[in-house]
Amino acid sequence: MLKIVIVEPEIFTLLGIKAAISQSPDIEVTGDATSGKLGFKLIEQMNPDVVLVDLLLPDMSGLELTRSIKRETNSKVVIFTNQTHSDFINSAFRHGADSYMLKSADVELI
Repeated sequence: MLKIVIVEPEIFTLLGIKAAISQSPDIEVTGDATSGKLGFKLIEQMNPDVVLVDLLLPDMSGLELTRSIKRETNSKVVIFTNQTHSDFINSAFRHGADSYMLKSADVELI
């Protein structure tokens, strides 16, 4: 089973993402956080396979969090955001992101 942690600052978006992902029997949301610092502590504790990270967090950028996750853990990072500008996308990969998905993607793709 694939273990996932979600770091998303908007609570209603977070609840929607969790509900959509929970429909898959092969994926378990093992935790969630609304800030980068809380998210990183949770990631260290839960050791998920994948972390979904929004770029715009209240206490740090999703890029900073991605860099920390990749440096300190074995988790894969998927940037999950509304940001479509190529500068955001390129920067995400430079900071170590493994994938980049838009929140507007179809649930089946996610």
